[in-house]
Amino acid sequence: MITDEILDYYFYCQLKAKYRLSDLKFTNFSYNHIHKKLENKSQKVFSPSSIKNTLIKNYILQTKYYNFTFPYIELDNLEHTPIFYSNNLTITKEDKKKYSFKSMLLAEIFTVNSYKVMTYQGLIKKIKLNNDITTLHTIMNNLDKDLDIAKISHCGICEYKNHCYNKLREKDDLRLLLSMSESEVIKWNERGYFNINQFSYYYKPRRSSLITSTQGRYKFELKSLAIKKNKIYQTNDIDLEEKDIEVFVDFETLPTDNFVYLIGIVISTNNIITEKRSFWADSKNQEEIIFIKFFNYIKQFNNCNIYHYGNFEINELKKFNKTYNNKYQNEISYVVDKSINILKYFYSDIYPPTYSNSLKEIANYSGFKWTKTGASGLLSIVWRKLFDLKNSKKFKYRLLLYNIEDCLALYHVKNWIIQLQKDKVESVNLNELYNNSGFKFGKINFQIKEYNEINKTAYFDYQRSKIYIRDKAYSREIKTTKNSINKNLKPNTIEYSNMPENCLKCLNTKFYIHEKNIRNIIDIKFTSNGIKRWVIEYHGYRFRCSHCKKIYSFPKYNKKKFGNNIKIWIVYNYLTFHNSANDIVKMIYDIFKIDITRTMVINIKQEYALLLTPEYNEILDKIITGNLLHIDETTVTIRKKKHYVWVLTNLTHIYYIYREDRTVNFLKDILKNFNGVMISDYYAGYDSFKVKQQKCLIHLMRDINDLIFKYKDDIDLIYIAKLFGDLLKNIIKTIDKYGLKKRNLNKHNKDVVLFYKKLNNYEVISNVSKKLKDRFKKNQYQLFTFLHYDSIPWNNNNVEHAIKDFAEYRKYADGIYTEVGLQNYLILLSISKTCSYQNKSFLEYLKDKM
Repeated sequence: MITDEILDYYFYCQLKAKYRLSDLKFTNFSYNHIHKKLENKSQKVFSPSSIKNTLIKNYILQTKYYNFTFPYIELDNLEHTPIFYSNNLTITKEDKKKYSFKSMLLAEIFTVNSYKVMTYQGLIKKIKLNNDITTLHTIMNNLDKDLDIAKISHCGICEYKNHCYNKLREKDDLRLLLSMSESEVIKWNERGYFNINQFSYYYKPRRSSLITSTQGRYKFELKSLAIKKNKIYQTNDIDLEEKDIEVFVDFETLPTDNFVYLIGIVISTNNIITEKRSFWADSKNQEEIIFIKFFNYIKQFNNCNIYHYGNFEINELKKFNKTYNNKYQNEISYVVDKSINILKYFYSDIYPPTYSNSLKEIANYSGFKWTKTGASGLLSIVWRKLFDLKNSKKFKYRLLLYNIEDCLALYHVKNWIIQLQKDKVESVNLNELYNNSGFKFGKINFQIKEYNEINKTAYFDYQRSKIYIRDKAYSREIKTTKNSINKNLKPNTIEYSNMPENCLKCLNTKFYIHEKNIRNIIDIKFTSNGIKRWVIEYHGYRFRCSHCKKIYSFPKYNKKKFGNNIKIWIVYNYLTFHNSANDIVKMIYDIFKIDITRTMVINIKQEYALLLTPEYNEILDKIITGNLLHIDETTVTIRKKKHYVWVLTNLTHIYYIYREDRTVNFLKDILKNFNGVMISDYYAGYDSFKVKQQKCLIHLMRDINDLIFKYKDDIDLIYIAKLFGDLLKNIIKTIDKYGLKKRNLNKHNKDVVLFYKKLNNYEVISNVSKKLKDRFKKNQYQLFTFLHYDSIPWNNNNVEHAIKDFAEYRKYADGIYTEVGLQNYLILLSISKTCSYQNKSFLEYLKDKM
């Protein structure tokens, strides 16, 4: 039978409810003890006289399946409003689910439209009944199933956490890695990794040049390796600049009551603890006072570092400032500018053999101990609640000591990190891990010194230039150097520089030759049958006016060694066939017997990018003045850091642009005059644009398909997917028959209204289905915009095709190019792909331009 206690457990953790039903022994936890005390206090605070209507007290709702007690039910005419107790100021979503479920059962007998919740401070909140809640049948079925352990926020205060922890330790489960979310655990389980030992083998060491300090996801596989080997792994050296005065800060808060009640500070002068300070608030009304004291105290230290662990303190400061309308902006900016987050080093550079990167676990591992065994943030909440209940100085003293010891632990961890940089014995650098691994290619650092000397003589170039060259038979067969043939090329034609018609200074028409210069211009010639090398013997003259002696120079190929056609050929091959600079050098030598260097190829690309910049800007103007815009972005690596390439396109033009990050502020200026429809994916940044939008339905279909693949038994998910599929299928039939015409698509607006009506009336149970349902609601006015306009596609495939073109180049160039090189490439790529979209030859376009 399901009781109030079982139901309470169920909405926090189904497995916990199942354990309680089976009478599994549990560990009494003080937090839950306090929970009961506060609930009793809430009942004592509640006064029936504050309710004018009739009250039904301790109403019992019982069947053979459940037995629930309602402390109070308010009766107003025929409407019944149940009243529940909560030990928090804020009501959790789990509590709302529980109260809604009990109210729904009561609604089967009486008229119930809402319920009330009383907090332990006597506040009463009225909440409208949520009909979109699970059923009794679903709860009964779930409690009969075999449930696996799952990581949720409730685990920290659960009476069965030791039981679950021991189960996970037996299996060496990935859930022991506290920072790894449940969704990440499921993802790695699907790939075949179920325990930490297995997962440690997923890590593959990389060369030091490829190891980044803060980019990319957190390497749980390296954390697993550290736990398996019981070693500290370090990806990068940490340059932590110490100051003479250093401040270590820690905040204590009541998350349910939403206020900071204690600020602890430890001052270190020349690495010696010199002062400890605490600022205490008895209630939320005193929160502003302790923050003012904190700001005034910190101001006296001009040149200092302010250390904190994680973003909690900084976020609380910002939240406090927002509460008081940015009144303390200057004070908070002062603290933020000097702040250093110690936790960030454990998410990018240092991987100790601990299951989490919490301050408690890291400090305990490095040798720090708290006075109170088992001290934790959760226990501090218990002490604060006991202080509020009993007003006991004992609990206040515990909290003050605990808070200062957190600051001291932070001081200890900071010094431990610095000591790791000095003493390399305790940690393993990843460069050493790479050198000790069995890589086939690259430089190997042999453990035996003599092997390194021997290995130097085994390289390909060394053997060719030092060993085989001594073999006369071998040396006759190969050429040791490539002789430059550019100087001895026979010219195909001769060109002369033209004499000016008259002197611009004196209008004289008579000139004589002042200087003569003859040189070869190496080029290629496009013919009807192909391409051939073409050498021009150019006679360049400088002329002097016979009257005023002014010198005129008219060189057609001023300081040029190569002609325009060969440059066009280089740019064309670079963009169209993705040939690298080295490949182009080799190709030109092999085909045309023209000697050109890699640097020349790079300079030619830069020259043409600069030359075609006006046309590049013109492409953007054409897109913005149109009625359609496809937009998307993709990542690119430059100097070991992740950046972005954005793509804007319509049906005839493509514009690529490089940006350092994914923020969309730059697009607001670009799109301020755009009056068409923008088609995009579901990146939240696009929601800030005040333009008509069409979300890509192909993206949505892929996401739905991925969800069904993961949750094949979710009936609600399949129902929503089929409902959407039937709607879209009918629309696509119309598009196939008539095209993207507004007059033909208008009839489907009724189908869309019916779709949303069915969706809203359908009750879903699983979290996955709820999220999908909410996604449809959120994007309701952006999913079917194309029905209201002519020639607006329903997908973003056009821009995805454009991204593939860039991705081809990225395959071999990612991480190698520079910002300037990438920007030059994007200018040329924009023009090349625009030509392709317009069915024009990029080669012919370049020839016409020159």
